[in-house]
Amino acid sequence: MTHQAVVVSDVTADLTAFTLAGDRLWRVGMPDSCRQLVATDELVVCRLPNAIAAIDPASGRVIWRAELSALAIYVADGQILSMGRQTTTLLSTSGDELGSWQIERTASNTWAVPMTGGLLVTSDIGEFEWWPA
Repeated sequence: MTHQAVVVSDVTADLTAFTLAGDRLWRVGMPDSCRQLVATDELVVCRLPNAIAAIDPASGRVIWRAELSALAIYVADGQILSMGRQTTTLLSTSGDELGSWQIERTASNTWAVPMTGGLLVTSDIGEFEWWPA
């Protein structure tokens, strides 16, 4: 089911969803402000300072929470990639850990480029890796 809404994080650490007409659908308090939001039809994924939380886009209910310190999160092919300073973790949309890799990050910025069959993760100094490996 597709949910057409805009989800925003504010300075009070609340997540709020609005219809495309601007009406509020729901509001949920988070333990800290979301540093990054990524949405699919099934989930809104919130990157917190020391965790990742998955929220139901229809109700705002927190479905699961994983204690991960991520610099960035990406969603592709029904999976969530959490990139930390030294560890990259792959999660299912149900929050189960599918794999984890130790990676030494020397770059200050990394980006994931969605491509057919996975993600190309690249950096500002020319490092790259293909996910899934």
